[in-house]
Order: sequence, then C-alpha cells, then structure tokens
Amino acid sequence: MPTINSFMRTFSGKVLMNTVQTVKYTQKIYRHSKRINSLTQTLPKNNLPILIGPWLGEVGPELLYWIPYLLKIREEGWFENHRLIAISRGGVDAWYQNIVDEYVDVFDFLTTEEFRDINHERVNELKVIKQISWQNSEKSLIQKIAHSKKYSDFLTLHPSIMWSEVFGHWNRDSSIQKPDFESLWNILSPQKFIHPVEKHTRKVTELNLPEKYIAAKFYFSDHSFPKTEKNIRFIQETLKHFSQKMPIVSMGIPHIIDDHESFIPQDSFNIIDISNKLKLASNLGVQTEILRRSCGFIGSHGGFVILAAFLDKADISFYGSDKPLKNNHEPLISRLFQEFKQPYIVLETHQGKTLMEMF
Repeated sequence: MPTINSFMRTFSGKVLMNTVQTVKYTQKIYRHSKRINSLTQTLPKNNLPILIGPWLGEVGPELLYWIPYLLKIREEGWFENHRLIAISRGGVDAWYQNIVDEYVDVFDFLTTEEFRDINHERVNELKVIKQISWQNSEKSLIQKIAHSKKYSDFLTLHPSIMWSEVFGHWNRDSSIQKPDFESLWNILSPQKFIHPVEKHTRKVTELNLPEKYIAAKFYFSDHSFPKTEKNIRFIQETLKHFSQKMPIVSMGIPHIIDDHESFIPQDSFNIIDISNKLKLASNLGVQTEILRRSCGFIGSHGGFVILAAFLDKADISFYGSDKPLKNNHEPLISRLFQEFKQPYIVLETHQGKTLMEMF
C-alpha cells in the first residue's frame, strides 16, 4: 500500500486528535497556530503529488474557507512543482479548477452509507462536524485513492490544517468566541468560478430548462430552517409567488446524507423540480451549472447560498427559526458578496411574507 509522507498529517493528528469540546479545540489550535504556519512554509522541496482533502463536511465552510484558503496557499507558491489532487464529494470539479490539476470524487470510493458513517463517527468522537483532526476512516480513504493513482509516495493536506488557521483568528476569550474578520480575510483569497465543467454542462443542457429562470433550493435544518408546517407553507407560498414572475428550477435532492432535508415541491405551473434527475455523485456539480445559468437564487439561508457569490448571482435567502439569527460567519459571507459586487439579502420568513405582499 502507498505510504503517506506528510508532516501535515502527523502534526495535525497530534494537535487535534484528543480535543473534544469547541472551546477546548479553539484554544488549543490558537496556541499552536504559529507553529503550524512555520511547518506549512517548510513544505518538502520535492515533486510528490499532494492529495488535498478529503473534504467530507458541509458546503458552506468548503466555499467560504477551504477553497479560498487553498487559493491563498497556491498564490504564495507553497504548491510549486507539486501535482495537486482535490478530493471532495458531489461532483464539485468546478470549485477547484483554479487550484488543482485533478479532481477526485469520494463517491467513486464510498457508498452513501459509508460516507454518512464517517461523518457520524466524527460527530460522535469530536462533537463537531468540522474535520478538525484526521480519522482512521479518512486515512483509509486516502490510501484507496492513492492506490488507484498508483502513488507509492505522496503528501496530504487535510482540512484540519485550515481549521487550525481559521480558529487561530478567533478571539481567545471563550466567552466571546467571535472571529477577527479582518485578519481572517487576509488568509483567504476567494475567486469566482469562471469555467464550467463539460460533463455537468451536458447534463444540464439535457434538462431542457427555460432560457431564463430563478434557481431555488429550500431545505430544512434544525438550526436555521426547522421542518414545521409553518415553514412548509412559507416555502410553498414563496415558490408560487416567484413562479408568477419567472420559471423556478428547484434543486432539492431526494437523498438525506446529513442533517439537512430538501424540500421537494409538487409539480405546478412554472415550477420545475429536478430532484429525480440528480445523482448523489454529481448533484452539486449539476446544481452549480444550473445556478450559473440562472437569473439569481432564492432558498433557505445556509451554506449553499455562498455558491451564488462565486457564480456572480444575486441571493435572497430566508431564515425560518424562531430563535434569533446568530451566525459568526455572517460578516464574512456579506464581505464575499460585497467583493464580488452581488446583492445578498437575508430575511426572516415573516419579512419575506411582507416583501411578497408589497411586490
């Protein structure tokens, strides 16, 4: 079997493996962040391939932190003379085109159940979904991918390294737990997703979508949009309202692989549901191309809305919880849309109703 020749894997494992609670790992990462910086700057002077990932977590952090972080590293020359292979899920080739030489999808190596089990294992062990340390199951996955590429020796860059940098810019006062957004922005380098991926463009073309439409993605989550009768009615009314202005393409997926459940609309005038045409291994890639061709995005407020900014699209998203909206990442998301000069509007559902009554 291939061997993992990577100080990054070893170091991140030692620092993060035994940390459990959010406050604890935040403080520990901050304490070691300078050492991590110095280590990554001494990337071995060889031309071994670097397997980047695997990214198995949520869409939001992948778009907001992981990909801009990798772009920053590449700009600073850390990857020079190395072949880069990004490992993620859902056919997100287009997200990594400005960074890597090759993309590998984990669903070519894992079943849906295995993917779900890896994430459940992490939550059970670390109490967080974020990949703040290596798991044995992730190492096994990397070994499989390296073996398929016939790599006898290679380097890895795991998301835990990025999280160590990100949390290094959070306030060390555990009672505050808020990022220093200006310094955090400086370790990122977001770029628009300019180039479509042919296999996904072909699939979307085969859908025969209207020339002009609004892309929609409503889904339920306990934190920001719980599945209640009130929220179901709101989604139905919102889709009906906007569909009277322009066709709606709903991008929900029938699979449940995490704590999000898509809203699948019933067939109705001017609402096009493509959920039965989305395969898990390519669903995000196809959704990316659908959103790229759209006139803008509406949907539940969550990590997926960030994709609109990278594709030069306006966003209107809705928050459906009775609890106040508290998102430590919100200023960074707003900054991203601002940098890309696209409207970014977040409304609570009662505000959304008022807006629709006015227009």
